[in-house]
Amino acid sequence: MSVEITFQPAGLSGLVAEGIYISAAAHRMGVTMSLGCKGVGDCTTCQVSILSGAELLSTPTEAENRILGFERLAQQYRLACQARLERSGELIVHVSPKTEKAAHKPGEAAGMRKEFGELPLDKKIKTLVQLEAITMYEALNAVIDKPLAMGEKVFDRIFFRSAKTEPGKKPGK
Repeated sequence: MSVEITFQPAGLSGLVAEGIYISAAAHRMGVTMSLGCKGVGDCTTCQVSILSGAELLSTPTEAENRILGFERLAQQYRLACQARLERSGELIVHVSPKTEKAAHKPGEAAGMRKEFGELPLDKKIKTLVQLEAITMYEALNAVIDKPLAMGEKVFDRIFFRSAKTEPGKKPGK
């Protein structure tokens, strides 16, 4: 079965399978969310508010009880890395701007997208050409390295085969 999940305030919604965590659903749908503890449940960076459909989620974990406490859990706050979608239905999740900002570290894809979007057209074109040049350089290096690696293997086999043969015996017997 599937769950229709909507992330607010972005308004992104879609269907996800039962059994996955809110953080995984957010990732699949392109919602940026920080996971400071890498999904272990030791921080509040992925804290979300459940606006509707809390009954579709797993019961709060020990980590959520410890980190959020009874009061925050009663207010429908959950840790996205700990709350699993267990029943089908419709779920509406509010991702706080603080959680989204924590995920936008300089150099990460979302931050880079924003920086790129703010560039003037000529700089965008220049950046794209540079990226294309780097990609072509890496592709050509990979194409060149493959035959060299194959040639090296062939020479190694020839060398080891000839080194194993004794004078007067035919190779391979």
